[in-house]
Amino acid sequence: MYKAVKSSRIGAAAALMTAGVLATIAMPGVANAEALSDAGTATHSEITVKMVPTCAPEYPDCDLSEFVSGEQGSTRGSVSGSCGTSSIYVDKIGTHKGRVSWGMHINTGFIVFREIAVAWGPAGGSSFADVSPMYSTNYSSSRTVSGSGNFSATIGGAVQLVGNKYVHCTIPFHSTSTIKI
Repeated sequence: MYKAVKSSRIGAAAALMTAGVLATIAMPGVANAEALSDAGTATHSEITVKMVPTCAPEYPDCDLSEFVSGEQGSTRGSVSGSCGTSSIYVDKIGTHKGRVSWGMHINTGFIVFREIAVAWGPAGGSSFADVSPMYSTNYSSSRTVSGSGNFSATIGGAVQLVGNKYVHCTIPFHSTSTIKI
């Protein structure tokens, strides 16, 4: 049941990101995108945020104590700790060509399943559901985009860790700044 519910959420999120709706939502505590420029024109932009440990919907009171350091009140349901980082990056790689790259690093174990939604545009606008089993602490991927005009990308989703079907690391939706391709 969880997988079906989560997959439908990822599909809906990807559609909203492609339409530019989720890119306008302010996320509390999310870092600002850093636009890097060459001779006054932004050629790439990157943003990295902390992934948040959360309980799977069917286990809302799971124990998240392994994700916090020191003394904290309740560790049931959600915590302000981190289980890793997620990054998304866009860059201009040629005339009317761009690249969107995304990745993550987990510092609390191994990822056994990822369910990520990535969207980019408006130039060459599209979306990609990056859903697959895996076994690693790191992951990265990229897509080459053809188009002309403004270009940015958004990512969000979750990963499941080995040995703990109750805990997921959520990737908060975050977006790069806009560059021109």
